[in-house]
Amino acid sequence: MTGFQGLRAQHWTTFLVVALSLSIGWGIRGNFGHEYGAMIAGALAAIAACLLSGREDWRTRVAYFGFFGALGWGFGGSISYMQVISYTHSGHLPSQAYGFFGLFLIGLLWAGMGGAGTAFPAVADRERLTAIFRPLCWVFGTWALLGLVALPAIERWESTFQATWSRHESPLYWFDADWIQALTALLGVFAFDLWDRRPRTVPMMNAILGIAYLAFGVIGMGLVGLGLRFDTGNGNPALGSSLVLAFFIVALIGAGLVWLVVRVGLWKPAIWGAAGAAIGALLQQGLLGIASYLPGVAARAKAVFVQYQGDVAMLRAHAAEQGISFEEMQAKLLINWPQFFGDYPQHLGWGIGLLLGVIIYFLRFGRFRSGASLFVYMALGWLISFILFPTLLGFGGAGFRITPPRGDDWAGILGVFVATLIWCYRNKLVPVAFAALVSGTVGGLGFSGAAFIKLMMMSPGNPRIAGVSPDDAAAWAHWQASNWHSFLEQTYGFINGLGIALALGLLAYRKGYLPNEPRLRRWTEVFAVAFVLFLLTWLNLSKNVHTWVSDYGVVPASMKMPLFGAIEWSAAHWFNLVYLVIASGGLLLLIRHQRNPVAAIPPSWLGKGQLFYLVFLWAMVIGNFERALPGFTQGRLITEGVIFVHAAVATVLLLILPRPDRRVPDAGQYDYGRVVGRAFLAVFAAWVIAVASFTGIVRAIYGDAQATGGKKQTRFGVDAEWRQKPLEVGKKHS
Repeated sequence: MTGFQGLRAQHWTTFLVVALSLSIGWGIRGNFGHEYGAMIAGALAAIAACLLSGREDWRTRVAYFGFFGALGWGFGGSISYMQVISYTHSGHLPSQAYGFFGLFLIGLLWAGMGGAGTAFPAVADRERLTAIFRPLCWVFGTWALLGLVALPAIERWESTFQATWSRHESPLYWFDADWIQALTALLGVFAFDLWDRRPRTVPMMNAILGIAYLAFGVIGMGLVGLGLRFDTGNGNPALGSSLVLAFFIVALIGAGLVWLVVRVGLWKPAIWGAAGAAIGALLQQGLLGIASYLPGVAARAKAVFVQYQGDVAMLRAHAAEQGISFEEMQAKLLINWPQFFGDYPQHLGWGIGLLLGVIIYFLRFGRFRSGASLFVYMALGWLISFILFPTLLGFGGAGFRITPPRGDDWAGILGVFVATLIWCYRNKLVPVAFAALVSGTVGGLGFSGAAFIKLMMMSPGNPRIAGVSPDDAAAWAHWQASNWHSFLEQTYGFINGLGIALALGLLAYRKGYLPNEPRLRRWTEVFAVAFVLFLLTWLNLSKNVHTWVSDYGVVPASMKMPLFGAIEWSAAHWFNLVYLVIASGGLLLLIRHQRNPVAAIPPSWLGKGQLFYLVFLWAMVIGNFERALPGFTQGRLITEGVIFVHAAVATVLLLILPRPDRRVPDAGQYDYGRVVGRAFLAVFAAWVIAVASFTGIVRAIYGDAQATGGKKQTRFGVDAEWRQKPLEVGKKHS
């Protein structure tokens, strides 16, 4: 049976359940936002696709489907897209075409990475599937240290820059993107590789002890930075004990570094890094010397590599009108590199050299086993693509930037997507790449198409359309006042779900049987379930506390402990404490079930998967409702109301639709290599057709009129926001 014959045999309700699952998650994602919110939709759709596949070998992996589905869909959560949607509404022809073009690209990247993550457990063998958790845990650990220690210290250092509207003044600001996360992920993989290559004669506990010394030292320094004050001028009595604590922490860090250098082999990348720093410092001094002798050449080189973010010609005219020098106005603009490039230029040579020295060492000598090479590809892909497109090809504020002056994470995710496809090809996981292209194509059509459908739905009685009478506008006023953005979000989620169902449906009838015995690294199953049920829910639902306290004032900012009035903690502290107790109990049950089954957990993998899906689904649906309840209005019926209805339908269908096992195709009977090229062609054909048709139809109905109220945003022309309101020091970030 071929893939498409198999799809015809698959019941249409399978597509419905997966699409509803992703639509529910996408509607909830709109309230929580960003990467963590997008993971909700990815986990629900992946679990549903697994359970309805009719393949028992997939159902035994349901925990991994939820985990990797969440991770895959999380990547696109960092991409800014609201201005791109506004472009499609603008009535400005170039901006509208560009808007549909940009939405297709964002949808392609978002759904492409989501499809790759969802397909990975459907393709990889058990060894590869579980081994990749080892380097992944190092990446997570690096991010945890970044979030718990480094970022709080940085925020304290640059507290004046951390407010939302002045974040662009931070020395670490770089196109409002997650470049620090990409870089630290790369360093986390390097740390894993160093650990994985440690001499086998080194007892594991010795190396663990060294890392523990280092970790406790770093955490201690973070606590000192957050909580202590060192005052040498007023006779502070706490000064002595504080200095003793600081010296003790420094000693721990030193002991950890020495242990790692001697026992684990950290001295090798340290030497390469030191050599890179020395070469970088010398090179910087040499370039400064050349620049002093050849100022004209230096100026031309600077114009290529350092681009001010704004329309230089327009700013020059404004400077002349205001009677100030152009250099004075230009000094307030941002550049196309991290802002510390301009704040601390004297440290660039050795700093960049140090980083490149370490990277070159690991690329030359690293082994990157257990799937760690995937994360190297992804991190380097992010950085290379980001440096290439918005940084070097920004052309002074426009160029290859989708939503200037908003974030350009799209460029990093583009690099991640391309790098993932290359890694899959080189590691004989072409079906994963194929699934990514299928779901990405549907996602591109879905995002641009959902915006198009929204504009079509808003056309009846739209007072901005020429020829609509006041009576017609009044008759359609309630229709026009609906929450159309939520309609777009849930529609896009539904179409994305169809893409996942299509990609996984094709794999279900083409991919050979996947043995799951012996069950290597059983701990990874507990890790995957706990990540989705406990960590992912906490990362999202913990945001409710701020809404209850700050936005609506229905919960006090702090509360005293019952019976012990001397103990008073913030509402967030109480929430986290209770959540920790719940998660600890759930984790204990999962671990216990691995040894002695818990009766409440079904014995079949189908039953386990259904329980997994329903607990996560309703935890998020109810938590999302609790977030909106204090300010609930009739406008929320199209969000929380629709989500409840869809969740009820998905619950019933997921419990009654799964069918007995179907025949699994023989391994190796399908050649994916010959269809991947066609998939690329399909992507570009769909892209061109979508942009042309959607733009043409919208123009035919609305003409030059702006489809919605509010501020008109255009990407091109003299009124483009990046021209009229470039990011400047001392002004708010838009």
